[in-house]
Amino acid sequence: MLCLSSLGPVPLRSRLVRFLAGISRPDASTDSDSSDSSQSGNSPFLNFGCVIHRPPGFGKTNFLQQLTTFCDLYSSREYNLPSSQSPHYKSYLVLSFDLSRFDVYPADTEFDGQNLHSRFQDFITRAVRDWAAKYAAEFDLEKLYVDIEQDSLFELVTVLPLLTRHATLILIDSYDSPLISALPEHLSIVEGVVRDVLYRDVLENFACDRNSAIAGILIMGIGTHRKFRTFEGHRLIRDHSTSDDFADAIGLTETDIMDVIKQAGVLQEEQEALFKSVVENCQYGYFTDSEEGGVIYSSREVVTRIISYLSS
Repeated sequence: MLCLSSLGPVPLRSRLVRFLAGISRPDASTDSDSSDSSQSGNSPFLNFGCVIHRPPGFGKTNFLQQLTTFCDLYSSREYNLPSSQSPHYKSYLVLSFDLSRFDVYPADTEFDGQNLHSRFQDFITRAVRDWAAKYAAEFDLEKLYVDIEQDSLFELVTVLPLLTRHATLILIDSYDSPLISALPEHLSIVEGVVRDVLYRDVLENFACDRNSAIAGILIMGIGTHRKFRTFEGHRLIRDHSTSDDFADAIGLTETDIMDVIKQAGVLQEEQEALFKSVVENCQYGYFTDSEEGGVIYSSREVVTRIISYLSS
């Protein structure tokens, strides 16, 4: 059955190409550390940090999953990208954090800043340990007496990235989910905890702050707290939510919608009518400050309407 995670190779390929091409542009990246580039060569990801805000349903999580599949060192899936954009993309360790999975207010627990900090640190540490376990063969843990289940978060993020020739791609999904769920009187506490643990403990200390160990940092959120301070000050991270380079990378363009309709097996004589119905009734937005960007539609709503049409 057609679903958001199986949109098919045409729109997925086009979305990845658009995003990867955007970060490959010289003016889309931040200054690189030219004195320390042995691990990643000329990778276009090197020293790139990006925050992208999109409304719910536009496919942020799905996009990160696709990017993970494509960039993961252990992935066997192939994308037919143009030769100019294909180098380096299959040689990364992928460290993922999904903050929508963290519960700010667990049942039967009174809110307490210290307890919140401890639980969030455990949550982030677990994700790092899972990353270390997945790529254990790349680190030679036994030889170096590293215990991924006992060593601290600081020890893991400072030492392990230096023990592999592969750079790490850091993906953070729903970074503002804890902020959105926080009560107004707790918002500053929650943001402070996220910043202390994820920003200061992980991103600032990753590989002892050696840029070449980080392939890139990609952060997704809704943007309710767009004037965020969570990652403020990190020299690699910029808010590219309205950048022309990435305006149509998240969500579906009208061309993508027609591709999905064709892939879904809709009869040729019915495709135009369905296309018109979809673009007239689905949530859309313009995600660029210039006049260059076109309309982008909610991936979830597009797929839901096509499924409804096929089921009728």
